[in-house]
Amino acid sequence: MNDERAGSTPIGDWQLERFRLEELPAEERETVSRALEHDAALRARLAEMERSDGDILASHPARVMAAAIRARGAAERPASMPPATWIATVGVAVLAILAVAPLWMTRPAGDDETRVKGLTTRLLVFRQGAAAPEPLPSGSSVRARDVVQLAYQATARRFAVIVSVDGRGVVTRHLPKDGAQAAALAAGTPVPLPEAYELDDAPRFERFHLVAAAAPFAVDDVLAAAAAPPAAGDRLDLPPSFEQHTVVLRKEPTR
Repeated sequence: MNDERAGSTPIGDWQLERFRLEELPAEERETVSRALEHDAALRARLAEMERSDGDILASHPARVMAAAIRARGAAERPASMPPATWIATVGVAVLAILAVAPLWMTRPAGDDETRVKGLTTRLLVFRQGAAAPEPLPSGSSVRARDVVQLAYQATARRFAVIVSVDGRGVVTRHLPKDGAQAAALAAGTPVPLPEAYELDDAPRFERFHLVAAAAPFAVDDVLAAAAAPPAAGDRLDLPPSFEQHTVVLRKEPTR
């Protein structure tokens, strides 16, 4: 049921977009948050905006795939193969992917703050499989033992922590893997994390959170927030100065 009451001010798409991009003043953001809690139609509009951005990235995953190949190259180099030969082999695979892919994002030389219209710092999730990696927008269905690859796309020089929370409330940190401070992000094209992640048999969901800020911050703050119930929707209970992006995967029962 739509709970926007008579006499209340409707929430416009421009407000939802600014809410999503963390650009609303605190009081206005609280108004939108309360409206989202009670209005299913409004939540659907926000989800459609998220899906739209996800479609932009999902329809052009080639640069994520290429970066993933490069990231795994060093770890998977056969001991008998000289480094120079292995680098050349990996390079051929990367070029093969990029040769058939449209150039979906450009970065002007010397531009420290590359932006893609409508996108902030984002978390991308792909399911590994026999064919090409499958993009998993928020709300996708997964099963235990699915292997997922996480990546981020930063629109500026940022610092971030990436964690996941499963249906049992177990928190796993993905970036940085260790250390007390948030990891420095590389701005521009999507950057995959060095290790893939296999989903366990925890029920109901797996929730992935990217928390970013303009300056370094403590990883423990994010771990504590992830261990507590979300503040609004799927957002962690953190100050508004933190940029957040969440991808929720729905766990299907194991057959």
